[in-house]
Amino acid sequence: MQLLHNKNSIHHFAGSLVTFPKPVAPGICRSPLPWVIGGLRYDTTIFIALRTGRLQHDMSLPPFVAKIRSLLTLAILLQFMAVTIAQAADVSVKAEINSTEFSIDQSALLKITVSGARSAKPEMPEADGLRFTYQGQQSQTQWINGKTSSSISFSFMIQADKEGKHTIKPVKVTVDGKVYTTKAVPCTVLPPRAPNVVSKGRLSTQPQKHNAPSARLRSGEADKIGYMRVFPEKEKIYPGQLVFFTIKAYFRQGLRVTLKSSPRFVGENFMLQSLDDKPQQSEELVNGNPYISLTWKGALSAVKEGTFPLEVEMDAELLVRTQRQRQNNPFGSPFLNDPFFDDFFGQYSRREVKVASPDKSITVMDLPMAGRPNDFQGGIGTFSLAVAASPVDGKVGDPITLKMIISGTGNFDTVQAPQLTNNNDWKTYSATENFEKHKPGSGKKTFEQAIVPTSPALKTIPSVQFSYFDPDAGEYVSLTSDPIKMQLKNPLGVPTAADKHDVTEQQPTTPSPPAKPNTKNLAPLHTDPGRLVHAIGPLYKKSWFILFMTAAFLCLTTALLLNLRRKRLQADPTILLHKQVNRQLSNHYQEMEKAISSQDQNSFFNHCRAAIQKRLGEIWGQEPRAITLSDLQQRLPADAPLLDIFTRMEHGAYSGERLDQTTLEKMLQTTRNELDKL
Repeated sequence: MQLLHNKNSIHHFAGSLVTFPKPVAPGICRSPLPWVIGGLRYDTTIFIALRTGRLQHDMSLPPFVAKIRSLLTLAILLQFMAVTIAQAADVSVKAEINSTEFSIDQSALLKITVSGARSAKPEMPEADGLRFTYQGQQSQTQWINGKTSSSISFSFMIQADKEGKHTIKPVKVTVDGKVYTTKAVPCTVLPPRAPNVVSKGRLSTQPQKHNAPSARLRSGEADKIGYMRVFPEKEKIYPGQLVFFTIKAYFRQGLRVTLKSSPRFVGENFMLQSLDDKPQQSEELVNGNPYISLTWKGALSAVKEGTFPLEVEMDAELLVRTQRQRQNNPFGSPFLNDPFFDDFFGQYSRREVKVASPDKSITVMDLPMAGRPNDFQGGIGTFSLAVAASPVDGKVGDPITLKMIISGTGNFDTVQAPQLTNNNDWKTYSATENFEKHKPGSGKKTFEQAIVPTSPALKTIPSVQFSYFDPDAGEYVSLTSDPIKMQLKNPLGVPTAADKHDVTEQQPTTPSPPAKPNTKNLAPLHTDPGRLVHAIGPLYKKSWFILFMTAAFLCLTTALLLNLRRKRLQADPTILLHKQVNRQLSNHYQEMEKAISSQDQNSFFNHCRAAIQKRLGEIWGQEPRAITLSDLQQRLPADAPLLDIFTRMEHGAYSGERLDQTTLEKMLQTTRNELDKL
C-alpha cells in the first residue's frame, strides 16, 4: 500500500497559476490490508486521515468466528503492534538540481530529499549570486510486508543574479532533533538565451469527445495565450527505433491555466513509449515577452516506413477576465470610467482550448534487406548478450534452465528471446521474460528457457545467437555466446560411456547387526492413570491473558498515536502557516496603533489591508496580495464588517477623505475582533 500526499499540487510562478490533475484524492486514503492467519484470509479496511491523524478500523469476520475468537484477537493484536512499531530505514538526505546549467533569464529547481523520515525541517539554501524560493514539499510512505519506509522532499526554485559558476552550500536538515547535512551542489549560470521560439502555434482541428468542445484560438491569439513545440532528436529514423523528444508548451505570464490532459500524439503513425508524469516549469523570455514554459521529455517509435507529420496536442482551460460594461457618465467625469475599477468589478469565465504543435515531418526508412540475419526478430538499438545455464551435471531427460540476459539501449519491446544455434537432440520450451528498466531507453531483459537433453552423447550446450539492427551504424549485428560444457548421466544415474573411466568399483559391505536398546535406568510403567483434569487450555485462550494483552496494546497504541500526532502537528504546513500569519497580524496591529498615534492614515490603511489579506489568503488558499474588493464581495456576506472596512479604505485611498482618530481606533478594534474569529 502506498500513500502519496502532495501538499503543493497547485504551483504559482510570477503571477501565473498552472494546476495539474491530482493523482490521489486529498484528505482520506482507503486501502485494503489482507491478513493471513492460520491459512485463513481476513480482509480489513484501514482509513487514514492524512491531516488529522485519526484512524478508523472496520473488520468483517466469517461466521465461524465464535470458535476461534480468542486466537484471532491475539494474532491481530500482535500483528498490528508489529506493523505500528516498525521503523523506517536509516535517515539519509540528498540535494539535487534538475539542470546543472541554465541561463540567467531562466530558473532551475533544487530538490532536497529526506529518506527514512516522515517529517523534517530544512534550512533555506544559500549561494552567492543565487536566490531561492520555497515551492512546497511532497511526502511518500510505503508499507511492504509489514515494513514501513518514508521519504519527504522539499522543492526550491533557483533564480540567478549573475552569470558564472556557482556552488550551492550544504543544506542542514533537522530530523527528530538530529541535524543532517547534504553535499554541495555545483551549477553554471549561462548568458541570456536568444529567443528561438517565434512562430505561432495553432489549434488542432480534431473533434472533441466531451460535451463542451474546446474553443479555437483566433488569429493572433496564440502569441497572447500560448502555443506548443515538439523537438525530436532525429528526423530520419527506422520502424521500431527509439527516438527521444522534448515537448514544450508556452503560456503567457499572468494567465490562469489548468491542464486538462497530458500531451498526446495526433494520428496513428507513432507510438508513445514514455513521457514524464509532470512537466518541468520555468520562466522564459520569447521576443521580449515573459512566458511560463512547461517541458516534457519522452521517447517514441515509428510504426511503419514513410514520411509522416509529427504533431502533439493538449487540452487546457483558461480563466479569462471579462471586462465590465462601462456606461457613459452624464457628468463627464472620467473617474468612474477608470480601467482600474475592472480589478474590483470584473469577473472570470472559463474557456476550454486545445493547443497543438505545428506539423514536423519525420522520415521513417525501411530496414535494409542486405545482410539481414536469419534469426533477426526486430530488435533495434545497441545491446550485449550474457548466457548462463544450471544445472550442468544432471541426467539425460532432466530440464536445464538457460538464462539469457540482453542489456543495452534501444526499444526493448522489440527484443525477443535468443535462439540456439543447434537444437538437435534438444527439446526446448517457450522462454519467460522479465524487463528491468534503468532509465528511459536503457535497461536489461532477462529470458529463462527450459531445455531438455535427449542424448547421453551431448557434451556442451550449443551457442546462443541474438541479432539486432544498429540504427546509428546502419547495419545488422549478431551476438553469439560460447558453448557451455556439461556432464550428463543416463536416466538410471550411471555415468555415460565417456565418463566410465571416472567410476571406481565399489566393494560390498556387510551390514552391521542392529544395536540393542539400553533398558538401564528406565522408569517402570504405571497402571494407575492418576488424577484427571477436564481440559488443558492454551494460554492465549485465557480470558485474563486476552484482557491483559488488550490493555497493553491500547496503552502502547495510544502513546504511539499521541507521539505521532505531536510530531505531525509540529511539521504540518497548515499549522506552521497559521502561526506565521498570527505573528504577521500582531506586527500589523502594532503598526496600525503607531499610525493612529502619528495620524498617518495611509500607513494605517496599508497595514489594515495587509492584515485582512493575510488572514483571508490563509483561509481561502490564495495569494494574499491577489485578494481584491471583488473577492470579498463574492465570498463575504453583504453586512460583513470586514467588507465594510475594506470598502471604506478603498474609498478613502482614492477620494482623499480624512478619518478622525476615534474612527481609526474603532476600525482597528473591529478588524482585530473579526480576524480573530476566523
